[in-house]
Amino acid sequence: MSFNSSSPTLRLCSSLGRQFVVPPRPFPRLHRIAAMSISTSSELDQVTEGRVRELEARVAELHLKAQALNKQPGREAEATAVYKELAALDDEALELKLSGAQPPTATAITAIASTFPAFYSPLLPPSGWRSAENRCRAINAVLGAALGDAAACSCQWVYSEPAMAALAVSAAERGTGLEFFDPPQCPFFSYPLGSPSPYFEQAAVLLRSLVEAGRLDLTHYAAAVFAAFGPGYAGYRDRSTKNFLRRYAAGAAPPLTGTVDDQANAFARLPPLVALHAGAERGELVAAVERMIRVTQNDPVAVAYGTAAALILEAVVQGANVAAAVASTVDWLLGQEAQQVVLHLEYRQAQQAQQQEQGQAQLTVQQHAQERPGDLPKGQAGAWPAEQEVTALSHTTAAEGDDAGACLPCSMGACPLPGTPAERSATAGRRVLAAIQEQQHAGSAAQLPPEAFLEGVRLAIRPGGCCASRAGFVGALLGALGMQLPADWEGRVLGYASVRQHAELLVRLRD
Repeated sequence: MSFNSSSPTLRLCSSLGRQFVVPPRPFPRLHRIAAMSISTSSELDQVTEGRVRELEARVAELHLKAQALNKQPGREAEATAVYKELAALDDEALELKLSGAQPPTATAITAIASTFPAFYSPLLPPSGWRSAENRCRAINAVLGAALGDAAACSCQWVYSEPAMAALAVSAAERGTGLEFFDPPQCPFFSYPLGSPSPYFEQAAVLLRSLVEAGRLDLTHYAAAVFAAFGPGYAGYRDRSTKNFLRRYAAGAAPPLTGTVDDQANAFARLPPLVALHAGAERGELVAAVERMIRVTQNDPVAVAYGTAAALILEAVVQGANVAAAVASTVDWLLGQEAQQVVLHLEYRQAQQAQQQEQGQAQLTVQQHAQERPGDLPKGQAGAWPAEQEVTALSHTTAAEGDDAGACLPCSMGACPLPGTPAERSATAGRRVLAAIQEQQHAGSAAQLPPEAFLEGVRLAIRPGGCCASRAGFVGALLGALGMQLPADWEGRVLGYASVRQHAELLVRLRD
């Protein structure tokens, strides 16, 4: 893809200094770590700790039940009720933990780092950019993710296909798509229109941590996550975030803070990290992605899919089209398993330590294995990356001569739709990728129509379910491809000016 001085991407990059009106609700504020004020009350007594473990066990049980219900057509309301019940119990357990929070001390972090030396070994981003085009692609990957995610947030976690169809009809009557649907329809949280979803809230925290630390600093990032989503946060906390907060509040540091969880957080928060490391040796990018994911999701499936997503996005930032990026990623991953032995043993050790410290961890691993027996052996991390999971990614590549494969983001842990999710996801994915590939031709940005980004994100939203994670990743891909970002969307996303500012600061770290 060739860029010229009049291309939308370069015009966008040259206008990064212009002012935007910032709506009242910002992204989670990342306080300076040194000034972070945390309660240091005494440890929970045994009675309280027993109550926490009881709540955690019940939450794990309800989580599996809700996931099973969500995959059955016509039982979406039952699933929603179970999710709300488990959320209330989970919040009770979290508040009990946070009331006596004692985050890890510098001494404790040093001790944990000595136990996991490979995990804490420094990873510096590469210096310089191959071209101004790659620099702009990196910025647009972050901005595209912010726009796609916020556009889908209003329809997040609506699993009923009839409900989504009705919303689509309503939007069509207004002459729009499902983006920024008003009023918001998410049954699990009430965010103002234009808000980032919980997924990009996490991406924004990572973005700011990278800028403040100048690199991926796991100690800084863990403290940033706790500062953003810990005491005083009023938004939606997902399961892995809650488990992270509980462990961090009890004095654990990464990777002991990560939980067994393979949901969409693994790829939805990646764009800032990919933007910073784009063009590095692939092994370095993989190491950075794996470590970041395991801070909150110490899970081999989350790592496998998150790594695949990062490599695909990085290839697009470097100039590949989507089909080529997917194919090259699968080929590379399938040849890398043997090189992960040292880190894999460390993470297995971390999971065993978690199981000894918290009975809930063992219960969760066993239930996960029962729910998805092919993912990992009970109580242990499976081969990295999970061979069957990575192999499955090959099905998302286009057949020789075709223009598009199945929906990669849908297959990467995003919540499946009821009924026949693979068929519906594949249909949606082929439509998105076909729309992209039809416009790419020889790879010239000038051949991409102005509405390509808008239509691609609309197609990502339409299947419903976990559409914010899907639309955010699609937005990152479309932005990295050089597609023009819709200017009217920029003014509708709350906190977008801050994301734009930090995305520019991020790429300057390599200038």
